[in-house]
Amino acid sequence: MLGAAWRKEFDKRRREQTVPIPESLSNEIRTLRAKLHAFGDDWLFPQTSGDQPWHRKRFDALMRRAEKKAKVPKLDGGLWHCYRRKWATERRHLPAVDVMKAGGWADRKTMETCYQHTDDAGVLTVMESPTKLRERKLVGSQ
Repeated sequence: MLGAAWRKEFDKRRREQTVPIPESLSNEIRTLRAKLHAFGDDWLFPQTSGDQPWHRKRFDALMRRAEKKAKVPKLDGGLWHCYRRKWATERRHLPAVDVMKAGGWADRKTMETCYQHTDDAGVLTVMESPTKLRERKLVGSQ
Protein backbone atom coordinates (compact mmCIF):
# COMPACT_ATOMS: atom_id res chain seq x y z
CA MET A 1 0.00 0.00 0.00
CA LEU A 2 1.26 3.45 -0.90
CA GLY A 3 0.99 5.96 1.89
CA ALA A 4 1.90 9.44 3.01
CA ALA A 5 3.45 9.68 6.48
CA TRP A 6 2.60 12.49 8.89
CA ARG A 7 5.25 12.61 11.62
CA LYS A 8 4.20 13.40 15.18
CA GLU A 9 6.74 16.20 15.61
CA PHE A 10 4.86 18.16 12.92
CA ASP A 11 1.38 17.52 14.30
CA LYS A 12 -0.11 19.89 16.88
CA ARG A 13 -1.57 16.91 18.76
CA ARG A 14 1.62 14.85 18.39
CA ARG A 15 -0.12 12.14 16.35
CA GLU A 16 1.77 10.10 13.82
CA GLN A 17 -0.11 8.43 10.99
CA THR A 18 0.21 7.09 7.49
CA VAL A 19 -2.59 7.85 5.04
CA PRO A 20 -3.05 5.65 1.95
CA ILE A 21 -2.67 7.55 -1.31
CA PRO A 22 -3.66 6.66 -4.88
CA GLU A 23 -1.05 5.48 -7.37
CA SER A 24 -1.57 8.61 -9.51
CA LEU A 25 -0.64 10.89 -6.57
CA SER A 26 2.35 8.70 -5.74
CA ASN A 27 3.56 9.09 -9.33
CA GLU A 28 3.18 12.88 -9.17
CA ILE A 29 5.14 13.01 -5.91
CA ARG A 30 7.87 10.76 -7.33
CA THR A 31 8.18 13.03 -10.40
CA LEU A 32 8.35 16.16 -8.23
CA ARG A 33 10.94 14.58 -5.91
CA ALA A 34 13.14 13.73 -8.91
CA LYS A 35 12.75 17.25 -10.30
CA LEU A 36 13.76 18.73 -6.93
CA HIS A 37 16.55 16.17 -6.39
CA ALA A 38 14.89 14.96 -3.18
CA PHE A 39 15.72 11.30 -2.93
CA GLY A 40 15.43 8.70 -0.19
CA ASP A 41 14.41 10.23 3.12
CA ASP A 42 15.37 13.77 2.09
CA TRP A 43 12.78 16.49 2.62
CA LEU A 44 10.78 17.44 -0.43
CA PHE A 45 11.21 21.10 0.55
CA PRO A 46 14.35 21.22 2.72
CA GLN A 47 15.79 24.23 4.51
CA THR A 48 19.23 25.25 3.29
CA SER A 49 20.85 22.90 5.82
CA GLY A 50 18.75 20.00 4.44
CA ASP A 51 17.95 18.42 7.79
CA GLN A 52 14.62 20.19 8.37
CA PRO A 53 11.63 21.04 6.15
CA TRP A 54 10.74 24.58 5.18
CA HIS A 55 9.19 26.62 7.93
CA ARG A 56 5.42 27.03 7.74
CA LYS A 57 5.83 30.77 7.16
CA ARG A 58 7.68 30.07 3.93
CA PHE A 59 4.78 27.99 2.63
CA ASP A 60 2.38 30.75 3.70
CA ALA A 61 4.36 33.38 1.80
CA LEU A 62 4.47 31.21 -1.32
CA MET A 63 0.71 30.59 -1.15
CA ARG A 64 0.05 34.34 -0.94
CA ARG A 65 2.38 34.94 -3.88
CA ALA A 66 0.73 32.18 -5.93
CA GLU A 67 -2.75 33.58 -5.25
CA LYS A 68 -1.59 37.06 -6.22
CA LYS A 69 0.09 35.82 -9.41
CA ALA A 70 -3.02 33.81 -10.33
CA LYS A 71 -5.15 36.90 -9.56
CA VAL A 72 -7.23 34.85 -7.15
CA PRO A 73 -8.92 37.01 -4.51
CA LYS A 74 -8.02 36.23 -0.91
CA LEU A 75 -10.55 33.75 0.36
CA ASP A 76 -12.32 34.24 3.66
CA GLY A 77 -11.37 32.04 6.56
CA GLY A 78 -7.60 31.96 6.55
CA LEU A 79 -4.87 31.01 4.18
CA TRP A 80 -5.02 27.21 4.16
CA HIS A 81 -8.27 26.43 5.98
CA CYS A 82 -10.46 27.60 3.10
CA TYR A 83 -8.84 24.99 0.84
CA ARG A 84 -9.26 22.31 3.53
CA ARG A 85 -12.93 23.31 3.81
CA LYS A 86 -13.40 22.90 0.06
CA TRP A 87 -11.67 19.51 0.16
CA ALA A 88 -13.77 18.28 3.10
CA THR A 89 -17.02 19.64 1.66
CA GLU A 90 -16.41 17.88 -1.66
CA ARG A 91 -16.19 14.61 0.29
CA ARG A 92 -19.32 14.95 2.46
CA HIS A 93 -20.93 12.03 0.64
CA LEU A 94 -18.13 9.68 1.73
CA PRO A 95 -17.89 7.92 5.12
CA ALA A 96 -16.88 10.46 7.77
CA VAL A 97 -14.28 8.19 9.36
CA ASP A 98 -12.47 7.88 6.03
CA VAL A 99 -12.60 11.63 5.31
CA MET A 100 -11.28 12.27 8.83
CA LYS A 101 -8.35 9.91 8.34
CA ALA A 102 -7.44 11.25 4.90
CA GLY A 103 -7.73 14.88 5.99
CA GLY A 104 -6.01 14.50 9.33
CA TRP A 105 -8.96 15.27 11.63
CA ALA A 106 -9.16 13.49 14.98
CA ASP A 107 -12.48 15.04 15.91
CA ARG A 108 -15.58 14.39 13.80
CA LYS A 109 -17.46 17.35 15.28
CA THR A 110 -14.72 19.77 14.22
CA MET A 111 -14.61 18.37 10.71
CA GLU A 112 -18.38 18.51 10.29
CA THR A 113 -19.02 21.89 11.92
CA CYS A 114 -15.95 23.84 10.86
CA TYR A 115 -14.89 22.28 7.56
CA GLN A 116 -17.85 20.72 5.81
CA HIS A 117 -20.35 23.25 4.48
CA THR A 118 -23.74 22.78 2.93
CA ASP A 119 -24.53 23.72 -0.63
CA ASP A 120 -27.74 23.87 -2.63
CA ALA A 121 -26.92 20.75 -4.65
CA GLY A 122 -26.39 18.69 -1.50
CA VAL A 123 -29.55 19.98 0.17
CA LEU A 124 -31.54 19.31 -3.01
CA THR A 125 -30.22 15.74 -3.09
CA VAL A 126 -31.37 15.25 0.49
CA MET A 127 -34.80 16.67 -0.30
CA GLU A 128 -35.25 14.38 -3.32
CA SER A 129 -33.82 11.20 -1.77
CA PRO A 130 -36.07 9.68 0.87
CA THR A 131 -38.93 7.38 0.14
CA LYS A 132 -41.89 8.68 2.06
CA LEU A 133 -43.38 6.40 4.69
CA ARG A 134 -46.74 6.33 2.94
CA GLU A 135 -44.99 4.92 -0.16
CA ARG A 136 -43.51 2.00 1.76
CA LYS A 137 -45.50 -1.16 2.18
CA LEU A 138 -46.08 -1.76 5.86
CA VAL A 139 -45.26 -5.25 7.08
CA GLY A 140 -48.42 -7.23 7.81
CA SER A 141 -50.83 -4.85 6.09
CA GLN A 142 -52.64 -5.59 2.85
